[in-house]
Amino acid sequence: MITRILLSCFLYFLCTTGLAQKYSKLDELIKKNQESIDTNPSESLKYAKEAFDLCLELNAKEKLGETANNLSQAYYGLYYLDSADKYVDIAMDYYEKTDEERLLTRVKVAKASILNQKGQKNEALTIYLDAISVFDRLNTINNLVDATHRASSLLFELDRLNEAMAMAKRTYDISLEHKKDNYAAYALNSMALVLKKQGDLAKAIEFSNQALEIYKAKEMNFEVMSTLNNIGLIQKSQGEFMKAVHTFKEALELLKILDYTHGEIIILTNLADTYNGMGKYNNAEVEQRKALELAHKISDNSTKAVINTNLGRSLLKQGYLNQAKQFYKEGLRLSQEIRSLEKQKDAHDLGIEIFKKEGNLSMVISEMQNSKMINDSIFSLEKAKQINELQTQYETEKKDAEIVVLAKTAELERTKKVAFLVGLIMLFLLASGIVYSLIQKRKKDQIIYAQERAIEEEKLRNAQLALESKQKELSSKMVQLAHKNEFLSNLEKEIDSLKTEVGSTVEKASGRISRMIRRDIVNDKQWEQFSEEFSSVHQGFLDALVRQFGSFSKSEIRLISLLKMNLTSKEISDVLGISDEGIRKARYRLRKKLNLSDTELQGYLLSYSGKA
Repeated sequence: MITRILLSCFLYFLCTTGLAQKYSKLDELIKKNQESIDTNPSESLKYAKEAFDLCLELNAKEKLGETANNLSQAYYGLYYLDSADKYVDIAMDYYEKTDEERLLTRVKVAKASILNQKGQKNEALTIYLDAISVFDRLNTINNLVDATHRASSLLFELDRLNEAMAMAKRTYDISLEHKKDNYAAYALNSMALVLKKQGDLAKAIEFSNQALEIYKAKEMNFEVMSTLNNIGLIQKSQGEFMKAVHTFKEALELLKILDYTHGEIIILTNLADTYNGMGKYNNAEVEQRKALELAHKISDNSTKAVINTNLGRSLLKQGYLNQAKQFYKEGLRLSQEIRSLEKQKDAHDLGIEIFKKEGNLSMVISEMQNSKMINDSIFSLEKAKQINELQTQYETEKKDAEIVVLAKTAELERTKKVAFLVGLIMLFLLASGIVYSLIQKRKKDQIIYAQERAIEEEKLRNAQLALESKQKELSSKMVQLAHKNEFLSNLEKEIDSLKTEVGSTVEKASGRISRMIRRDIVNDKQWEQFSEEFSSVHQGFLDALVRQFGSFSKSEIRLISLLKMNLTSKEISDVLGISDEGIRKARYRLRKKLNLSDTELQGYLLSYSGKA
């Protein structure tokens, strides 16, 4: 009997010792996650995942909010916004059940930053302002200056410049009062950005110089270099080229200490642009060659592509046509190698300038066609990217859900083992009644597990449905782009015809091209297909608008649909084939029809629910 009791106690000791080691490992993973979040985001995500999974395994509820928030921040650092949103919600749910108002508000600030990146800027601003009120009441200064700084940056993005300036000033005043020098410098830089946008460049430089003094005093060399770069850009935009040259050179001296090659390339490029603005193309060439040499050392083909193209322009300005052509070809080759459409377009635009100078009309036309086709392909890829992001989101959510299901299964198995050990000890020490209560608890855990697993499986199904819906919404865009490519091919044939039929048939060929362009712009079949897809995604939206505001013309329906899709005015102009001025007038007439005197039109349509 005594032997059995001793054996049971020994087993219990082993169990508790193992738990202690796992808790120690959890703390170590949290620490590693925080240490690497700024320096190595991918490694930070790995530690955050391990910590969250171990937290579930241990059922360490007191750590759930912290590990979920850390995992959200790690995803945010890698710009996986949907995953970041998912885990910040878990953290918020946890803290909402506690009395830790400060921690809950911090997590809400993280949530607002995610919403901001996802384009929900007004909602994010509301959260920031609420958080500022809470931190002010709780007198938590570090959290307060961080929240005011974030709010100031967001107000600047929303072009609410006076409010952004007031919020940055508040950040600055709090930072000075509580000796938060870093945030004081950040606030000065924020105010400088506002002043630059308002056109007060002299004041912007003054504020940037004040921030610079703080950074220098605290020996924050990276921030000093960055601020010098900003000052140089302002000076260049003012036309104070010699001052800008001096500022950029000062930043380059600092980079010798920092040993930051990418930063040196950026400064050299800005310095070269300044020399170009002064008409000193030879000096620009010298700095660009230095930048190119550094890019070769770090094997950065993307940077080399940009520098080769820029260097070609500087040589062209000096009249070195053959050398310019060599760098144009290299820039184009590298751009194609890294598959950067934007950089390929820039290289083709340089090719247009070179072949114009050379008088090679056929190559000018070819380069113009290449530039136009790449520009359309960029638009196509942007839409395709949305589908890929949705696929990535689905795969991430599916994997995360599977992890949760596996964790729950493992948790159930561990519960069984612990229940058995505890039951064994209690059998000799307490009474059969406690054993009965443990069995009942195990049954309850099984029921909870089954319910949680059903919820996770439902989330997987919902994620699949959401993906299919979004793919359906974007499929019509792909059809339009396919038609566009077919049209460009036909247009190329007509241009070839135009070149060979110079003479009496020019007018006829030009007429055919014009008719083809008009037919491509006004293609009712495309719009019919788009309308069907739009109605399937936004069911009842247009009907509700008609019921509330009366009928709309065909052009108004198209404009409303594109605004509901959150397209920019430039994108809408390209789709409808009308000028920017035409878009502004159409938006103005639509605002009047919807009785929106003070409300932003696109924001109203994005949030429209059909209720009067």
